[in-house]
Amino acid sequence: MDFRQYAAGDEKYILDVFERAFGRKLSMDYWKWRYIDSPNKDITLINLAWDENNLAAHYALSPISLFVNGTKYNAALSMTTFTHPNYFKRGLFTKLAEKLYLDNMDSLDVVFGVPNDNSVNGFIRKLGFSLIKEIPMLESKISNEKYNVSDKCTFVYEFDKKFDELFLFITNKYKIIASRDSKYLNWRFIDNPNNKYQVIAYIDADKILGYAVIKTYDSNSERIGDIVDLIAINASVLKQLIKFCFDLFQSKNVLKVNTWFSDNELMSVLKEFNFEESGLYFHFIVKNNSEKLNDGLLDFNNWYLTMSDIDIF
Repeated sequence: MDFRQYAAGDEKYILDVFERAFGRKLSMDYWKWRYIDSPNKDITLINLAWDENNLAAHYALSPISLFVNGTKYNAALSMTTFTHPNYFKRGLFTKLAEKLYLDNMDSLDVVFGVPNDNSVNGFIRKLGFSLIKEIPMLESKISNEKYNVSDKCTFVYEFDKKFDELFLFITNKYKIIASRDSKYLNWRFIDNPNNKYQVIAYIDADKILGYAVIKTYDSNSERIGDIVDLIAINASVLKQLIKFCFDLFQSKNVLKVNTWFSDNELMSVLKEFNFEESGLYFHFIVKNNSEKLNDGLLDFNNWYLTMSDIDIF
């Protein structure tokens, strides 16, 4: 078995084996967007196991800039893992992951992710990850209440340099936060080939003081709304953004709204909108892959996370 990093042209084999492993297609547009055209496109973190000309297994990370106490570090989101059915139970995923982390130790400081129930224990026992938190999905029902929407909330259709100014402020507010500069936000939400998002910004005196990113979808004949990303400089701005989102969801006949984020100070605002734990949880895991950072990485209270920080939403 030959283990090596991705090379141009391998994607046709990756998409074929992905379909064999999961019984569904992964589009070339999505694959290229996530792994080739990201803001950190100079870094490719994909390891492949080959049995001569047959792709046996795949493991990939998506590189992300992570700010820790205001300093930028190289991080990555643990992403797609799969094995061709002919090569099950050979420990290929573990070998691929170990090699990927080791080969990039000098340039990859942190790996984090939200694995499913079947794989979370393997990440912890075999690959040195720590389970930091079981993040609860928060859920609220849309009522017939009339929301007094602020005229400072408005739709935006691209992220400009004003969002960079907001992010500079936000990086000083939170100890650990993934990049949310304009380049990243445009890639994550505007250029996303799979999901259509709407972006609402709170603008006061030509300054952006917060924003929300939402999407809607249908599930079991029920229209659902997700507040995928949520940034606000204070509770007042956050409240106005959520009011706008709920008013918009109401107009779209949304019955239920989902979100989660990890700012304990602002969590009281969500309670005003009757958000409660839904019973669905996400296993948030972290691996310190270098000696540059301390164990503060393993304290969930240091992180600011939203649904947008993982690839599911």
